[in-house]
Amino acid sequence: MLNMASFKKIVRKFVINPFYLSIGFLACNSRWYRELRKGFGTPGKNYMEELKLKNRWLYLLEKSYQMYHPFKYRNIDNKEWEKLRWQDYAPIYYKCREGMTVDDRFLNFLSDSIKSFGVKKVLDLGCGGFTLTTKLARLYPENEFIGIDIADESEKIFNGISKDYPNIKFVKGSIFDHMSMLGGAIDLIYTYNVLMHFDENEIKAFFEYIKREPRKIMAIFQEPYSNDIPTKIYKQRDYCHNFPHYCRAHGLKLIGSVEKDKNFGIYYLCNK
Repeated sequence: MLNMASFKKIVRKFVINPFYLSIGFLACNSRWYRELRKGFGTPGKNYMEELKLKNRWLYLLEKSYQMYHPFKYRNIDNKEWEKLRWQDYAPIYYKCREGMTVDDRFLNFLSDSIKSFGVKKVLDLGCGGFTLTTKLARLYPENEFIGIDIADESEKIFNGISKDYPNIKFVKGSIFDHMSMLGGAIDLIYTYNVLMHFDENEIKAFFEYIKREPRKIMAIFQEPYSNDIPTKIYKQRDYCHNFPHYCRAHGLKLIGSVEKDKNFGIYYLCNK
């Protein structure tokens, strides 16, 4: 007998997802960009829920985009797909992040790394629109912050803020193309919902590189978490990762962690 959970899965697979996908084929174009930009004037904790309350049409467009874009580029590898997605999505998503608040526990871990371990140079991996980078640069003016991102939009934003933030630098590209910057140059790496875009092979390569560094590197990751390794989440190529497992597997030291709610955690670790 078909239970309710199985019934919902069938409806989602054969009715709801095809519906959003068809809307994506029709609407994910210049009209979509113009309309969706209007939806992020007052960003909240969960922009999808806010969008749903604010404008059902914009919510429909966003849901459709999340179905359409992965389907359109389903045959390319993850690295190239991420580049395409963020060139497409960045101008809108970065706008919605302008009003974000930073979790106090994330800030506490960062403060500890600076006071207890003498952190000077900080890498913001996936700096996006520099919303978090600029907040931290104001809090810690004596520290140097280096943002790295693959999106052209990040470079445009940096060019607009660089005069006001002399302690922020920017590198355009993927971290996998600039791993050498970690050697002797970076004391702390942090991410804020970025490693969720790394597949299992990318995660392994990233943690392995940190492990091999001869000098001490601190890291703070706020990311979706899972007890499995890994678990796919709401976007087709995004993941929940098991960070305590990665620390054990790569010989890293987990200094502290906070599982914020059902899906998100903050992990504070080092390689020595």
